[in-house]
Amino acid sequence: TWSALPGPAPAARARHAMAFDAQRATAVLFGGIRGVGFNDWFGDTWELRAGTWQQRTSAHHPPVRFGHAMAADPVRGRVVMFGGRTRSGTVFLADTWEWDGVDWIPRTPAHAPSARMGHAMAFDPTSGRVLLFGGLPLGGPAAGDTWAWDGNDW
Repeated sequence: TWSALPGPAPAARARHAMAFDAQRATAVLFGGIRGVGFNDWFGDTWELRAGTWQQRTSAHHPPVRFGHAMAADPVRGRVVMFGGRTRSGTVFLADTWEWDGVDWIPRTPAHAPSARMGHAMAFDPTSGRVLLFGGLPLGGPAAGDTWAWDGNDW
């Protein structure tokens, strides 16, 4: 049964990303846009724990974006985020960030997927790595590649 949660919550948005951090029993939300025809871009971080939303601020944070993806890495205790699209319709991102529950950490791996949006990410317990699949590079066509994040490199 679905029910609305009381209290403060993130503003209405689309094309944001969320991941559930089981170690902290917390869902993490980042970014998104208000919707078609609006010029509201989000670069905020929210956590949902025990039915209560809390906006989180940190010393470092990724730039605003939508169409990105996130997945929790329970082995390393981090939420990993990759890619998306910025305010400019012609700028897609190829950056990797990690949320440790306190701060966003920019990562600079030697190898990385190409800039894209609309991809999917999930943790693979067999390999102990976060997997990324597909997406749409600027100008297309859709990508069909698979990448694995080990915490240091793709």
